[in-house]
This record gives sequence, C-alpha cells and structure tokens, in this order.
Amino acid sequence: MKLISIIVTTFNNGESCIKSILAQKFSNFELIVVDNGSTDAISAYKKNDSRLIVIRVENDNIAEALNIGLDAATGRYVLFVNPEDCIEEHSLEKFSEHLWQDYDVIFTKESYIQEGQNTGEILQKLAKALPDNIWDKLIRRRFLTENDIRFTPGTWEEADFCISLYLQANNFGVLTDMPNNCQKPLTRKEESKKFCQKLIQSLSRWTSLAEVNQHEAVIQQWMVTTYCDKLIPLYSQLSREDRKGLKNAIDDFRWLFDISKSGKNQMKKIIYYVAGPWVLGRCILIKKETECL
Repeated sequence: MKLISIIVTTFNNGESCIKSILAQKFSNFELIVVDNGSTDAISAYKKNDSRLIVIRVENDNIAEALNIGLDAATGRYVLFVNPEDCIEEHSLEKFSEHLWQDYDVIFTKESYIQEGQNTGEILQKLAKALPDNIWDKLIRRRFLTENDIRFTPGTWEEADFCISLYLQANNFGVLTDMPNNCQKPLTRKEESKKFCQKLIQSLSRWTSLAEVNQHEAVIQQWMVTTYCDKLIPLYSQLSREDRKGLKNAIDDFRWLFDISKSGKNQMKKIIYYVAGPWVLGRCILIKKETECL
C-alpha cells in the first residue's frame, strides 16, 4: 500500500501538474490521473513511471471523475490536486512526516484551525468560511470508505464533499510550515446557469442534512453564505430568460436571511424584498468591484 494517493482530473490541462508531482523527492505515492480524452502527452509519462495510473473516461461530469479516482486509490491518505496547479518538490516529503498521527482530515495550511481543538470548536471556525476547497487537505482513505463519503453529481461538488468531511470526521490535524502550492484561483468552468442550478441543488441537500444533524447551526451558516455571497450575485449575471426559470427556486431559500445574525445580511434582506434578487445581486457585485479598486 502506498502512503499517499494523489488524484488529478484533467482534460488537456494537466501536463505541468503531473511533471511537478512526479518530480517529488518523496516516492511512496501513486498518482491517479482521470483523463477525459486529453490529446496532450499524458500517456507518455505512464511508460516511464510506474507510479502513474491513467484512467480514460468519456464523461465530463467532474463528480463522477473524482469518484472514479477514489475507487482506484489504494493509499493510506488521499490528496486531490487541481490540474492547473503545481506543487513544490519537497511538498510530499514534508506531508509524509506528519501522517503517522492518523487524523481523518489534515489541513495543509493553517488558515482554518489550530492543533488540539475539539471537533465542535473546529466546526465553529469552519462555519465562517465556505467549505469549497478540496485541494488543501489530506484525507484518510479508510475514513472515506467507512463513511461512504463521495462526490454528488448535480451539486456544488467540492463544497458538498467538504461538508460531509467536516461533519463526520472524528479528528483534524494541521500541518504548519508547509511549502505553498503554486495554486491559481479556482475557476468555474460551467456556464453560470448550470452552476446556479448546482448551488440550488446543494442548498436543498443541506436543508435536509441540517434537519437531522447535531451541527444544524453550522450547516445553516454555510447555507447563508452560499445563498447570499454566491448564488444571488451569480443569478444577477444571468440573462433575463434564464432568471425567469430560476426565480421561484431563489425565492424558496430567502428564509436564510431570517436566520442570519449578520447586520449586512439583514440589509441585503431589505433590498431583496424591496427590489428583488437581481438588484441585490448587482449591488453585491458592485460593492466587491469597488473594494478591489
């Protein structure tokens, strides 16, 4: 069994990523590339390095591709890497020095939590940020299989997966002084309407999850942030025709304003009820643009 299974999903965009992984000083890993018909030189690497496993698929569903990678993994820990990123040559070596503690989830940067906090304290901190990044953590594979944690097609895949991790993990670790990955900001490749539909589907799933989970308040906080800061601004960028088809679904979740304790969200609620979600979304976007100037 390898110590780390690295999973990369790619379509003509993973060559530099693969180079950086195979150039690691640490060698006790397997690299699983789930490739959706790339025409670049990925297959050539397989002939020269036994650590590389290339799985060809004919499916552009990112959730299913990630699940295929999980099914093929044999390592003790799983690490997802964005195909548009590269990692420094000593990253895996430094990761491996800390994996003997057998945490369920290990953060590779110290931006969320501190060592020694209990799960309840950690969830309260995680509630302040959208759980949408699968690239910054190592996950114990046995924990995933025992709890049947998978990516769900049709939802906001990364956030949905991370919520399952956080709610079911028994313990968390943090690796300090880690080298930085050469990460670029994640880009949403789907069209805006499709991503709006994914966010709505995720909110529906999380509503049901909150009703039966002891950490209902934390889940609802993630829902509020997703609705107010992600869904409504994205909705305002759609064409008038596309907005018509999603308006009822947007209205169905406006109750999230009522459970938010944020004064800013209460102001957003007023704008929503007076002028509608399109105007609110445009106001949020304009404010963000102004802050970046």
